[in-house]
Amino acid sequence: MIRHKKVMLLIPLLLLATLTFFLLKGRNSEKPVVFETATVKRGTIAQTISATGTVEPIDKVEVGTQVSGVVKKIHVDFNSTVTKGQLLAELDKTTLLATLDLSKVSLKSAQIESEFLKQKFERTSKLFEKGMVSQQEIDQATYEYERAKNNVEKALSEVKKAELNLSYATIYSPINGTVLSRAVDEGQTVAASLNAPTLFTIAQDMTQMEVYAAVDEADIGQVKKGQRVIFTVDAFPEDTFHGNVSQVRLEPVVTSNVVTYTVTVLAQNPDLKLMPGMTATITVYLNEVNDVLTVPARALRFTPDENLLNRLSSQFERDKKRKQGAEVNDPGSTPKMRSSGSQDRSPAKTPGMRKRQADPRSKPGKGRPTVWIKKGETIRPVHIKTGLSDFVNVQVIEGLEDGDEVILSVRNESLGNKKEAGSESVNPFMPQRPPRGTRRMR
Repeated sequence: MIRHKKVMLLIPLLLLATLTFFLLKGRNSEKPVVFETATVKRGTIAQTISATGTVEPIDKVEVGTQVSGVVKKIHVDFNSTVTKGQLLAELDKTTLLATLDLSKVSLKSAQIESEFLKQKFERTSKLFEKGMVSQQEIDQATYEYERAKNNVEKALSEVKKAELNLSYATIYSPINGTVLSRAVDEGQTVAASLNAPTLFTIAQDMTQMEVYAAVDEADIGQVKKGQRVIFTVDAFPEDTFHGNVSQVRLEPVVTSNVVTYTVTVLAQNPDLKLMPGMTATITVYLNEVNDVLTVPARALRFTPDENLLNRLSSQFERDKKRKQGAEVNDPGSTPKMRSSGSQDRSPAKTPGMRKRQADPRSKPGKGRPTVWIKKGETIRPVHIKTGLSDFVNVQVIEGLEDGDEVILSVRNESLGNKKEAGSESVNPFMPQRPPRGTRRMR
């Protein structure tokens, strides 16, 4: 019975000792705060927009025929390189030659009749001068002669027309270039009734290409002629092609109630990798600055809370006491004396302390963004002046120097879940509790 009572008394003592042990162990094994930082360095900041378009030749000519007939001979094929005036194809000329012969016969008949009526007119004129014929006879002779001359002119025009149609049966290249397409084969009949049928499509210069990109109406106001453009095509995903905006067309293109504008990009194609019809994904550089100080945009959104500052202060005090204790226990060490005028560089504990520890380079300004920099074991806020931003990095005009270490976030590893402290990235759709000590305005 006595032994049972002793056991019952020892159990609470053991529980209390176990709890005290784990509390002391947790306090002594508290892990330090880990900073996630980035170094201020020089780089390039650019504002861009993206769009898709189609690669096309600068000059593209569709070669057709103005006469109907059967294709007798084709002298070029797809991808053939042609020069201006080179023979491309020939139509059957049998019908056209017959038409030309008929028109020449008609011309000869008209010329013979005109010559006969001319002689008649001259004889009648002489008799009229002698008073041997009436006025009606001289008028009739004059009318017939003038009509004969008109018939000669008409027959001559028909001959020229027949000769011109005959020349259309031989098709020549109008420009220097490359044959992109051939729409006919030998033996095929082409009919030029209302519109001239297209036989060939020729691109003038394949070493220079244009990209016709559809830019959304929300972005078109920022696109200007001469801006730098880079683009890629699916056929060569590892290659980047360069160009410049050559034209911003004013005509809108409405597709499913979406308004876009066509932007023309001029690009060099010395290797002939770009082919007509390729789909290009373009990036237009609206604004760009090179060799400037840059800082990650996350650094501007980081703001430590008061609990974090207090924890950092406690951690710094423990480290300082541990170092001082090590110096005292070390017989060869000499205690470091600090004058009364020296300032403590420990992290700030209160807002008033943060103001006194502000970086001398930071110039207070209304509305200026603030970043926190880490130097050694201290952190401090710095007001900066920013410039261009691409939403990933921000240009720093004033407030920081090359090599400064800015804080992006702080991880409190002692909490176990590595929750980031001091970050402003919260869910905007969740109700937020106001900070402690603030009064709700009514």
